[in-house]
Amino acid sequence: MSAPSNAIFRPACCQGSQVAEQALHRIAQLYAIGQQAHHLAPAQRLALRQQKAVPALADLHVWLLATRRIAVAGSGTPRPSSMPEALAGAAALR
Repeated sequence: MSAPSNAIFRPACCQGSQVAEQALHRIAQLYAIGQQAHHLAPAQRLALRQQKAVPALADLHVWLLATRRIAVAGSGTPRPSSMPEALAGAAALR
């Protein structure tokens, strides 16, 4: 997702939700790493992704699990409907 489309998407989906804002911030980090790697040679792309994207993705996965526990525990935070899909996608990337 490019920066302009991300700016359009953000207000429509977040509507003041801190959880959604945090999720978008973490996902934007992954997209930024992809943009950094775009013009690199394949070996350099792989090295950059292993150095930066793998830890960012692991952090996203841990955050998703923690957020799911909080939402499920009845903290008043609605559980995002896309969370199961996000967790399944993260597991598939491992």
